[in-house]
Amino acid sequence: MLNPQDNEEGFNYDLKEIGPISDPQDTIILANQSTLPDILPHEINSALPDIGSMLNDFIRIEGVIAHARHSIVYKAFHQKLGMEVAVKMPNLQDAQQIYVLQSFYENEVSILAKLIHNNISRIVYFDQFNDLPYIVTQYVEGKSLTEVMKAHQMQPQVGYCLKVASTTLSALNFAWKRGIIHRDIKPDNLICRPDGQLTVIDWGLAAERDEYLPVHSERNMYRYLGCPAFQAPELARPGGRFDSRADIYSLGAMMYFLVTGKYPFNYTKVEQVLYAHLHYEPIPPHELVAKPGMLKLSDLIMRMMAKNPNHRPSIREMQEEFTLISEVVAQPRTRYLFGQ
Repeated sequence: MLNPQDNEEGFNYDLKEIGPISDPQDTIILANQSTLPDILPHEINSALPDIGSMLNDFIRIEGVIAHARHSIVYKAFHQKLGMEVAVKMPNLQDAQQIYVLQSFYENEVSILAKLIHNNISRIVYFDQFNDLPYIVTQYVEGKSLTEVMKAHQMQPQVGYCLKVASTTLSALNFAWKRGIIHRDIKPDNLICRPDGQLTVIDWGLAAERDEYLPVHSERNMYRYLGCPAFQAPELARPGGRFDSRADIYSLGAMMYFLVTGKYPFNYTKVEQVLYAHLHYEPIPPHELVAKPGMLKLSDLIMRMMAKNPNHRPSIREMQEEFTLISEVVAQPRTRYLFGQ
């Protein structure tokens, strides 16, 4: 039984206060209480909008799209622009936590303003409602990759995994070239569209390479940020150096989930999951699933999830491997009898 001790890892937070994992794809934001302002509960009116109500007299709330650990996302209609939009705002009632999320929302607006790409959600508007910050982005029709997998009963598909990975890599590479790292790649943050494309959403944790995010005068404001199930080892400790290779690790972990239907490390406690990412290798995917092209794909995923960022493949290597494995998958079945 994995039973790591927090102090052995040098964590500057007590993971036990997060509690057991209820949803492995939860993104967790753990603030340093000593750095937060002393906000009294009566100083903020944090009532969420009702379905059918208006935000700022021109955004009509039509329904709930998603309800996550820290935020709720609504489908809405922007009357001035005549278009459907998505509205994200905190679903928390704690004033200090809302203060924390405000900086992430401001960060996401700043990031999305720099990223105009067919596979990245677009920013539309940013404002407040009842003292709650909210972001308005393009509404992307479709379902999350998690929902698609559940609809197909988590059936592993090598070809589909490659298509998702290739498209996601294209969007991420666009951001990387501009010095931006997503830091929260997971199936919940990929929307599969009716046109066969996908959109990468939720850039709230995105950061410029090696920068603390969101930018704040108090550099120790956040003790832990991220989704443990898919998080790169170098992001397990806030303040560590990181670059695009952190996203490569998360993409590899997501591909692992896509082709096996299992998380790389399936534990009930956050500290166990992070300890495993730091110190243990997951079971290679080809040992869990026998599919055409699986051996080569398994090798690529394991290299993408290397503990040392220097050992992870480059963008070009991944693109070449995606093409090669796709060709293997397309070949007649007899080729796989010879270890390909």
